[in-house]
Amino acid sequence: MGLKKFDSPRECYKKFNIFNFKQLHFIRSICFIYKNKTLFDFTVKTRPPINMFCKLPRWYKTHSRFQAGYQLPSLYNKISFNYKKIAKFSVFKKSIKEAAKKMS
Repeated sequence: MGLKKFDSPRECYKKFNIFNFKQLHFIRSICFIYKNKTLFDFTVKTRPPINMFCKLPRWYKTHSRFQAGYQLPSLYNKISFNYKKIAKFSVFKKSIKEAAKKMS
């Protein structure tokens, strides 16, 4: 790759189309919610703009807001409704990967 000792591999990741950690976390988290929709409660907003939201679980003092149970629904709620209404998982995953590439 031609990197020196303390050079960042970020440019190499972009060059070889490899996702960084933030992008991988985004893809894996969104796909987990898509595959396991029965584990989460959803609310559908019927007035414009129409959208589907994942409910956040009830919070107790002993729980951390950084646990996956709290982070995944909030991450899912940030994506566009166009992604949420895709029926096939393969198409959904492909479109989420394209959205992750646009992330910095």
